[in-house]
Amino acid sequence: MLQSLKRYANGRSMRRVISLSVGWILIGAGLVVLPLPIPLGLLLIILGLAVLLPQSHWLQNLIRRWRHRHPGFDRKLHAASHRLPGSVRRAIQTTEPADTRLPQAASGD
Repeated sequence: MLQSLKRYANGRSMRRVISLSVGWILIGAGLVVLPLPIPLGLLLIILGLAVLLPQSHWLQNLIRRWRHRHPGFDRKLHAASHRLPGSVRRAIQTTEPADTRLPQAASGD
């Protein structure tokens, strides 16, 4: 039993290290090719964020705050989400900002 738990923990931590490494490499490569006229850099950055988001809670909170402060960006992200791959769509749902608007009063009083 203890051996299987150790193997599970090692495999899980190894998967985390690999996904964090791949995510940061994608973001770094995206930043390098960002000045090119082709939007490849932006695509690499988005894929890197999609790989990092399930592993990084501070990154989730950072993006959540960004989306809360920029509602226009948030609306565009929602409009494009149905055309994006499943992993990116899950990342968008994960970083959904909290709705801080006050509930509207019921009409008919």
